[in-house]
Amino acid sequence: MEPIFIRAPGNHRRCAAALVLLLASLGIVPACGKGGSGGPSALLITLDTTRWDALGANGGIPGTTPHFDLLARESVLYDQAHTVTPLTMPAHASMLTGLYPPRHTVRDNDVWVLPAEIHTLAELARRKGIQTGAVVAALVLHEHYGLNQGFDHYGQPELEELKGGRTTVQRPARQVIDDAIAWLAERDRSRPFFLWVHLFDPHAPYEPPLAFRGGALAGNPYQGEVSYMDQEVGRLIDRLRDDGTLEETFVMVVGDHGEALEQHGERTHGFLLYEPTARVPFLVRYPDGTGAGTRSAEMVSVVDVFPTLAEALEIAPPADIDGLSLYRRTVPEGRGIYLETYNSFLAFGYSPLLAWMDARGKYVHCNRPELYDVASDPLEVTNLAAERPELVTEYSARLRALAARPAARPRSGSGLAPEMRDALRALGYVGALGGESADFPGFDALADLDLPSPAIATEIHLATLEGVNLCLEGHLAEAEERLGEVLSFIGRNPCALEYLALSRINQGTQAKKLEAIAPLEELVRLRPELGFSHFQLAICLWAAERYPESGEHLRKALELEPDNLEYMSQAVPMLRQMGRVEEAWAIDQRVRKLDTEGKYGARGQ
Repeated sequence: MEPIFIRAPGNHRRCAAALVLLLASLGIVPACGKGGSGGPSALLITLDTTRWDALGANGGIPGTTPHFDLLARESVLYDQAHTVTPLTMPAHASMLTGLYPPRHTVRDNDVWVLPAEIHTLAELARRKGIQTGAVVAALVLHEHYGLNQGFDHYGQPELEELKGGRTTVQRPARQVIDDAIAWLAERDRSRPFFLWVHLFDPHAPYEPPLAFRGGALAGNPYQGEVSYMDQEVGRLIDRLRDDGTLEETFVMVVGDHGEALEQHGERTHGFLLYEPTARVPFLVRYPDGTGAGTRSAEMVSVVDVFPTLAEALEIAPPADIDGLSLYRRTVPEGRGIYLETYNSFLAFGYSPLLAWMDARGKYVHCNRPELYDVASDPLEVTNLAAERPELVTEYSARLRALAARPAARPRSGSGLAPEMRDALRALGYVGALGGESADFPGFDALADLDLPSPAIATEIHLATLEGVNLCLEGHLAEAEERLGEVLSFIGRNPCALEYLALSRINQGTQAKKLEAIAPLEELVRLRPELGFSHFQLAICLWAAERYPESGEHLRKALELEPDNLEYMSQAVPMLRQMGRVEEAWAIDQRVRKLDTEGKYGARGQ
């Protein structure tokens, strides 16, 4: 008998699923959608910077996310889903590997690359013969950082877009969805697929299209961005529904982290671990309608994305991962999850934050421990750490047990093209770029560090960001004054030191360039692995005629970033003037070899 194709639009989907089972019991096997893919497919949609309550289905502004709300009625919604860190790159690394950040070692944006020895879901899928595609919206997920491992196609913002001073480093949702639809149209329909679609629109600055600025969205540009993203996701889902692909595709929609929107004194995300940035949307849609319209209060994490998708694709994931498969399963009672942010430490000089959370509470470890009963205190107002020392002890032990588990060897993300580095700064990634690992010798994030808690320094943090923005906008004298005030409160603030130095350098006078030496010397003392800072210090020391010291920092910059054409092209004339002609000639030849576009060329000819 010929296979019977069954389409189940709208509310009839559960009835159609029952009919499929009945036909199967009679020996009649329906085809899997139009063309039949020969196996299950999966779609992962990740929503950058999207709060849990930004969706109407989760109590958001009614009518502003109709497509997500429709998808929610067809899915299982997890109300207690959390990120592993409120930062884009490490959160996505956990989604695609099933590992917490201490194990995959990506601890911040712009800094680390996913180690090649770690197996991603795309790699396992491709080995099984599944077509793999990804379309990402932001430069922070560029293939430079290693998440492209295993993808046959990896659509991303192109570095070509950065030339000529342009800083368009994110792609709007319409462009991302257009590319995803094009990939789906070109795929081999006889084979299953795994497609990852990443959307970045709600990330600051909030600039929604005009059509998403009025009505219920008036005065709320963040929600306008979410609503615009909702429209485009709806367009993708409608296309899959129309051509029958949705009937054979397992769908996950997951936020990578939320957005604080001034709650707890935090403007955006990454600095603290409170619920506005830690809790995320998380929904799972089964092709056969399993659990449609139900809500789960189970404790889940973005680290569960990898094993859940693997099981949906009939792939066996590695045994030693941190995530749990949610595929037609319940979560074990008492399950706990891990969260962290190192951004507060690496970029701003405060204590890193490590957290353990389960149904009983949420513990945040730093030199000012915090413990909240989130169920009864959702705004995290009452710190119970002093009242419940037994929970603090238990959760601390959980953190130490995770820290003791096997981890990959960190890979440095240094060596960015200058255009890429500058564009990331323009996008708002203000931490010093480059580096290898926060776990340098002698550093123990679980020790009693003599560093202030970021939770009590939010005003200073906002002042730091204000100074950074003044520098980026060209208000250099004002930036210098503001950042100087910040450093009078906390001197070991790498971000403030870097941008104070840049605000002085960019004022263009000899005197200001010399004044930049002191903050740069402190910066390289605190973060010796930052090639860009060594390079800037070398230039300033050269201006001060401190040539031997300048040469040492220039050499260090080239050691850290050996393929950086910007550094090499500056080094050639400096080395010649120092009489190191052979060394200058060797670097000049390397510049000529690597600079295929002729952008830098040889200097000092």
